[in-house]
Amino acid sequence: MGTTGQRTLMHRNNDKESRSTLGGHRLASLLCMALAVGSLPLYAQQGPVRHVEVPVDQSGFHPTTAQDVTLSFDGMVATFKASSPMTVVMESAGSRKTVTLPVEFNQFTSARLYRPDRLVISGMVNGDVWEVVIVDPEKGSVVDHFVCYSPAISPDGRYVAFVKFFPAHGVDSVEDHEMLYDVALSPEQNRPPRIAHHLYLYLAGKVVFPPGLANRLGDNIDIGDVPAHMMASDGFFWNDQSTSVVFADQFRDEYAVVVVKIVNGAFTSDSASIPKQWICPDITPCFEHLARADFRTSPARSIDVVFRGVNGTPAKETHVVILRNDSGRLAATPTK
Repeated sequence: MGTTGQRTLMHRNNDKESRSTLGGHRLASLLCMALAVGSLPLYAQQGPVRHVEVPVDQSGFHPTTAQDVTLSFDGMVATFKASSPMTVVMESAGSRKTVTLPVEFNQFTSARLYRPDRLVISGMVNGDVWEVVIVDPEKGSVVDHFVCYSPAISPDGRYVAFVKFFPAHGVDSVEDHEMLYDVALSPEQNRPPRIAHHLYLYLAGKVVFPPGLANRLGDNIDIGDVPAHMMASDGFFWNDQSTSVVFADQFRDEYAVVVVKIVNGAFTSDSASIPKQWICPDITPCFEHLARADFRTSPARSIDVVFRGVNGTPAKETHVVILRNDSGRLAATPTK
C-alpha cells in the first residue's frame, strides 16, 4: 500500500531571454536595494480542515492567454480573474469578497484552503519567479506574500515548500536553499526576528536544507567558488498526510534524496546519498532529476523514488528505495 507524492511541476527557465522580463528586473532591483541596506540586524493548531484543490494545467508562462479559473472549496467558491492586476472573487454563505493580488502576480497556478480564513495561492511573476499569496477570505484582504522558486502547497494547505528567491541577474553564483512556510503562523513568525518590512518579500519561511542555516538576506548568492547545493527535482513531493516532503539535492556532482518530517510545525530533515553510478554510470556531468516519489506503508514504511534523464542525457528511469536502517538513518537501495 502507498501513495504517490503530490507535487507541482515547476521548471526554472534557464533561457537568458526569458529571465530578462520586466518582472525579473524589478525583483532583482528590489533585492539589490535590500542588499544595499545590509546593515539591518538579522538574527538567527487547529484541527485539519477539509479542502479541495483543482490544479490548473498550464505549461510555461503565458499570462496574455490566461483565462478566468473557478475553484470550489468546502463552503466557498473562488474565481481567479485573469485581469491586470489579477483579482480573486470569493463567495461563501451569501458573502462576496474581492481581493486584488500583488501587482507582480501575473499568472495563477493553484490554490488550497487551509482554514476558512486562510486561502493559499501560488502563481508566476515571470518565466522563472513564482509568488505565494496568503488571503483571508473572511476579511477580504491579503495576509502575506513572498517571491520564490518552485512552490508546492501541502495537501492540507498548511505548508508551502519552496526554493528561496535569488535574482536572475547581477550575481556571480547562487545556491539553492529549500524553505518551509507555515500558514498557521503570522507573517512575522514566518520571518527572521527584527527585519525591516520591505524585506518580507524575500525572507519568508525557515531553511529546511542545507541543514544548520538561518534565513539571512543574501546568504544564497555570491557564494564564490565553494561547492553549492542545487535542487535536482522536478518539484517538491508531499505525502497525503502533509507530514513529509521529499526532494533531491546535487552537491559536488553527487546526489542525495532529502526527507523533511513535519509535526505540528516543527521539522527535521535527513538525507540519503545516491551514488552517481546508479543513475549516471557513463555520463559526466550528470543531469538526472527526481521525477516521482511514492510513499509506501506496506510491507514496510519506505519511499520509492524515480530519477529520469534530462538536458540531453538518456531518458531512462532509475528506481531507488529510501528507508531507515537499523540505526535509524535513511539509506538508499537501487531496485532496478
